[in-house]
Amino acid sequence: MKKILAIILLVLISANLYALTKDEENFLQASQNGDIATVRHLLNAGMDIDIQNERGWTALILASYNDYTEIAKESIRAGADVNIQDKDGYTALIQASINGNMEITRELIKAGADVNIKNLYGYTALMWASIHGYTEVVKELIKVGANLNIQGVWGYTALIFASERGNTKIVKELINAGADIHIKDEKGNTALDYAKENGHNEIVELLEKKGKEAKK
Repeated sequence: MKKILAIILLVLISANLYALTKDEENFLQASQNGDIATVRHLLNAGMDIDIQNERGWTALILASYNDYTEIAKESIRAGADVNIQDKDGYTALIQASINGNMEITRELIKAGADVNIKNLYGYTALMWASIHGYTEVVKELIKVGANLNIQGVWGYTALIFASERGNTKIVKELINAGADIHIKDEKGNTALDYAKENGHNEIVELLEKKGKEAKK
């Protein structure tokens, strides 16, 4: 009986974590809609910058997800926790990397964003930028110390993603930065295997050349 009551209490507490006031709802809605005036007004009135909705999204995560650079900057200036993760593990930096938004990415990094946080699938900001072909974002993340060899679900790395999708410039950046070309996914495939499978011949040449150099 005590265990059942404890579980019920935990559920109630968890539900209350995301019980928002009208002003809080308006604040997050304004962040989602790009309404900078309302965001500023409510922040000036003392709004908690790090409140989260039922999905765990903050104003900063919403702004990054929706590409609202000014609201993201405003949130950072207001002291937002740049490393908060939503219920699926996404951070503002991961969202900015998915969108290829360099300005938000740089602002988040300056504010102390952890570049190696993984979402529930084990994907980092670097992996997402590699998936979508955002070379400049990849370069920025590498510059500030992104782990090149993190493996997500199924064992994919940033290099495997870039090689599979034919993002040649990103493959070059990752190789030059020291990404391990020999890492295998859960099926035993490397970045080279995926490049060959998808007919990305330039990437095949890059990876084979790197492999030969490593053997010398």
